[in-house]
Amino acid sequence: MRRFARYALSRWYQLVVLAACIALIVFVLSGTGINKQATILVALTVCGAWLAMIVFGFLHTLPTWRAFDTIADSESPLDERVPRETSAPEQAAGARACETLNYDARERLDAVTTSALEHREYIESWVHEVKTPIAAAYLALENAPSAGAGANQIASQLDRVGFYVDQALFFARSSSVERDYFISRLSVRDVVSAAVRERRRSLIDAHMSIDMSGIDDGICVLSDEKWLVFMLGQLIDNAVKYRVQDGDGSVDGDADAKVQPVLSFSAAYEGEGAGRTVVLTVADNGCGISAADMPRIFDKGFTGENGRVRNEKATGLGLYLVAKLAQKMGLGIRASSTEGEGAAFSFVFPMPAD
Repeated sequence: MRRFARYALSRWYQLVVLAACIALIVFVLSGTGINKQATILVALTVCGAWLAMIVFGFLHTLPTWRAFDTIADSESPLDERVPRETSAPEQAAGARACETLNYDARERLDAVTTSALEHREYIESWVHEVKTPIAAAYLALENAPSAGAGANQIASQLDRVGFYVDQALFFARSSSVERDYFISRLSVRDVVSAAVRERRRSLIDAHMSIDMSGIDDGICVLSDEKWLVFMLGQLIDNAVKYRVQDGDGSVDGDADAKVQPVLSFSAAYEGEGAGRTVVLTVADNGCGISAADMPRIFDKGFTGENGRVRNEKATGLGLYLVAKLAQKMGLGIRASSTEGEGAAFSFVFPMPAD
């Protein structure tokens, strides 16, 4: 009924013509002396003919309407939705139009897919090539006896270059983690230690102490070590960037007693039975994240207040990659923060079978 009402309303111009015809018929018949009953009968006959024409037109159009509703509502590929056998000419024309649009869309999709694959291959090739001069620069620093105190600063900057190069590589691969994913049983303490070792120079430069007392040696998870170390590294980088620095805080109101930057790692079991999980938490005592920024911290390119005030070169990719990779790896991720007191991020791992 709703479809018929929409169809009839779309023919409003026919109703206008019908009204004009009936008015003309009444005027002509009235001038010939025909009685009113005959005039009304003729008018009703004309109205009935118009209504019959509307109904017939609707019934003729209904199969086409239903076919295109099916195309719009179905989730199957478009080439499986387009009707192959059609009776109405307009339905056949619509089917041909859908096939043409589908062909064009698939060509465009193939072009975009090819371009994305070529871009990824280029990034991977570029990362492979650029790591060679980075490694050579490290070697030159180690073999340069007169490098002096500046050698450590140069090495720190090389570390940063290496981390950004890795970020570019993992970003390029983030859309297809399953192609480079090896699951194994990992010791949480060993994985955290590996991530800390990778960032040891930046942690030392930041005078940041590490606390892993919250991780028991026996806690293990099922995951990919390379990807997990990278994700932990992104959190460590953020903790270093947004740590409490000189002038940022004091202890018990003593301006001379500065807050010591601390990065804490802990792991614990949560839940019971089949729903049991391992929760790995990385917490710092840095500047924290404002409540207004919290809902968007995992958005691509979002840097928030800290990115504008404390680190103008922030890209907003670190936490985005962490969240995206966690989702691809089937891990849960949580975040909490109190502005001025620090932030905590947790990975939730399904409990590995014994």
